[in-house]
Order: sequence, then structure tokens, then C-alpha cells
Amino acid sequence: MRITHMRIFIAASVTAALFFFCTSFHGMEAFGDANAQAQGTTSTLTVNSQDSFGNQVTGFYIELYHGDGMEQDAFTPHTFMLADNQTYFVHVENYGMYRFSHWLATGSSQARRLVSIYSDKQITAVYDVIPAHPANLTATAVSPNQINLKWSAPLHNGTMPVTGYRIQRSLDDRAWTTIARNTESASTAYSDTGLNSDTTYYYRVFALSQVGSSYRSNVADAMTPLPSVAVNDTSIGPIVIVQPTFGR
Repeated sequence: MRITHMRIFIAASVTAALFFFCTSFHGMEAFGDANAQAQGTTSTLTVNSQDSFGNQVTGFYIELYHGDGMEQDAFTPHTFMLADNQTYFVHVENYGMYRFSHWLATGSSQARRLVSIYSDKQITAVYDVIPAHPANLTATAVSPNQINLKWSAPLHNGTMPVTGYRIQRSLDDRAWTTIARNTESASTAYSDTGLNSDTTYYYRVFALSQVGSSYRSNVADAMTPLPSVAVNDTSIGPIVIVQPTFGR
């Protein structure tokens, strides 16, 4: 009789223990699912950069926007860890001689791009290169009203051919006026006319292409001479010198 009661007690205890374990396990599993849902899932967004010839170039500033403000910033190439099912704006900047051209996959020429994140993604910004600057600029005054300029073409054109030059002039090497917005010629010479005599003028030149403007050349200056004065004018007739005489 005692043995029977003991068997019943042991069986009841094992049943209770199994029930508690199963209940606890399912409760922890449900808690884990809820916690995962609360945290959400993430994916990566990698921003790369290359030139228009397919060569990797790096170090371009990236801004990542979400909602009302900037969330992160970095330099290419960079991988962001972002929440899934969210929309972000990515903006890339120019740097040095590189100018943003387009996004590789979409062809869009807008540097600010909308990106929706559902899984790992890579995007690539493509950059063009401006021309190198003109060199060896010289200025020579050839008359009281004209100065001739000469310079050397850029060492390289960048991505696109040079289509012309911008020329600027100054009276003090500080405040500059554009006298030729675009020569629309590959010629490396220019004549500046209609100038004032006895005046120093300063010049600088920029190379132009479809990508944009180069940095400036060196500064060259020249001083226009005074107009020449004729010294052989005989219109007043011969000059007679009379020697004074004194009493004889």
C-alpha cells in the first residue's frame, strides 16, 4: 500500500516538473520572438566611388539622412548598418579635381539619392575629372592699348577635351573681371585691346571642358607704355638763331 502511494507521488511530481519545463520553454521562446520583433532586422548599405573609366577612387564625403536630419556621415568606400524597411537619402560631395557625374546603376546625375533598405545593397557614385590648369602664362604689352597673352595647354584634359578658356583681368591682382567667358577655341593665345596707356594689368586663365573649369593658371602682368611723341615735326618752319651784337 505504501509502495503504491509512493509511485503515485513520484509520477505526479514528474508530470508537474515536465509541465513547468514546457511552459517555461515556450514562454522564453515567445519572449525571444517578441524581443526580436521589437529590435527589428538590419541590412548593410555600401557606398562606393569610381571615375568614369571604371577605376576605383576613394575619400569622397558621404552624408546619410533619415527623417528630418543627417544620421551618419563617412568617406567612400563605407558600409552603413541600417534598419530594414526604411527610406534614406544619400548625398555625395565633389573633391579636388573630381566632379560628381552620376550614380552607376540608375544614371541619375543628382548627387542626393533616395535609397530604400530591404536587404544588403551596394551603390556606386561615378566621378568625372576637370582639366589641369593652364601653365606658363605670359603677358606682353605691344602698344599703349594692347597686351598679348600666351600660355601652355593643360598637362591633361581630364575626362573630356578642353573646349576653350576663360580669361580674367585685374588692376590690383585682387579684384578680377572676366574679359572672355569662353574663347570656344583650343588656341593658347589672346589679345586684350582697348586698354589705357601707362597702366599695369594682371591676367589669369582657366581651362574649360564639359565637366567644368580648371583651377587658375599663374598670374602674369604687363604695363602698357605711354604713347610715343613725334620729335621731327617741321610744320613750324625753320628755326633762326640770332646772335646778339654789341656796340662797335
